Amino acid sequence: MKHPTIRRSLGKTLLAGWRHFCYQLAHHRLLGLSLRNWIWALVVLPPLVAWIGRLSWMWGILLPVLGAVLLAAAEGARRRQYVVFAPTRRAAPDGHVSEESERPTQAGVPSSVTSLEVDQPLRCWVSGRLGVEDKERALAGERASISFVHTREHVVMAQVRRTRFLLLAPVSGTEIGYWYAFFHPRDLKEIARGTLYNGFSARPGLRLGYPGEEGGQSVQLYLGFEDAGAQQRLLDDLRLDAPAEAF
Repeated sequence: MKHPTIRRSLGKTLLAGWRHFCYQLAHHRLLGLSLRNWIWALVVLPPLVAWIGRLSWMWGILLPVLGAVLLAAAEGARRRQYVVFAPTRRAAPDGHVSEESERPTQAGVPSSVTSLEVDQPLRCWVSGRLGVEDKERALAGERASISFVHTREHVVMAQVRRTRFLLLAPVSGTEIGYWYAFFHPRDLKEIARGTLYNGFSARPGLRLGYPGEEGGQSVQLYLGFEDAGAQQRLLDDLRLDAPAEAF
């Protein structure tokens, strides 16, 4: 999907495409193993085949190195939640460029943006760790919606659909269904506005940071939106409760 207000970076688009490919490898399975784990075959098998004389030692060394590089790159993509986020920057009065800290003016945002109402879902795409019951999983670029209840607690609800990668490897059946994230705007430690690259798509996005449950590891959610107006609606809603230092 193209957005006329977004200046796409070719480098970031290609990097995001690679990271989304790693996401597909991690969450689609073949014979019970994730496609990512099948890369270990490149690390283990070539030296064994070379040792019995069925493969030259040149390939017996090069293929494991290639496999190790792929596994390291896939782990790097996982640590960055399989997306690329470019924060919006603005020019400071002294000429320096800094990350945006105040409400910006942005081309493509309607002059009057309607506010969100209780239980009114706002369509988005979510990346980050979501859970259901006692399970958690990493999502990247999954369709979702965000809304809030009367207590102002916000709920992100994403749906993982039944898919196949390369028409062969299906997503695990245990991951199909709805996944959730909950937060209150007053607990937000970071609200960053920018461009969210996921796969080969670039969308207006927000990066939200807040503490985990019971003092656990902090949570980062990335939300992508259909347009800058939808992005602004959520941003205006969060400003009602979020601490000023989060922006």
